[in-house]
Amino acid sequence: MGKVYNRVRRIVSEQLHVPRREIDMFSYLIHDLGASDSDLIEIYVNVESSFDTNIPLSISDEQLTVGHLVACARNRDGQR
Repeated sequence: MGKVYNRVRRIVSEQLHVPRREIDMFSYLIHDLGASDSDLIEIYVNVESSFDTNIPLSISDEQLTVGHLVACARNRDGQR
């Protein structure tokens, strides 16, 4: 899928201790992957620092998918 997707997937995998093969663009961080509030903060910080972007909090954490993080990283303007 691309370098950005693979980097985001690695960040999520390492933070949540979920095998990369279980993570796809449509995976919800909370519902599908079991992220806690503190996990989300760490994921946000790691994605923001890795891609020099800002992730806005305009979408509910419960609705956040890996695809949203990839879009933010690709756009580098924080638009979901």
